[in-house]
Amino acid sequence: MRLLTLVRRNAIHSQILAEDQNGLPRAWVAADNPLLPTIDTDREVWIVSSLGRLKVALDIMPGLHPGVVLYRRGDWMNRGGGVNQLIAAGLTDMGSGAPFYDQYVRLEND
Repeated sequence: MRLLTLVRRNAIHSQILAEDQNGLPRAWVAADNPLLPTIDTDREVWIVSSLGRLKVALDIMPGLHPGVVLYRRGDWMNRGGGVNQLIAAGLTDMGSGAPFYDQYVRLEND
């Protein structure tokens, strides 16, 4: 699935206060995501890429494309977040930017 790391409504990048980072980071998938039936949400859920994995609380988001996992960026690694660790370095074909939305991941249980 394609990993979407979108900005948060109430914070820019990592400007989230430590006290506002309680519990596992959240990720969202569509109810019709084809991998959802293979995931047991009563067990630990991980977003996994070729670079590592990140434990998340998984939620359903109506209207989300079934081929994506949505993760709101900006949380800190020392608080259990840090999705950037799953994203491979690279450059876009135009503008020499970072290809943030070119990372594919899977969901799995431990």
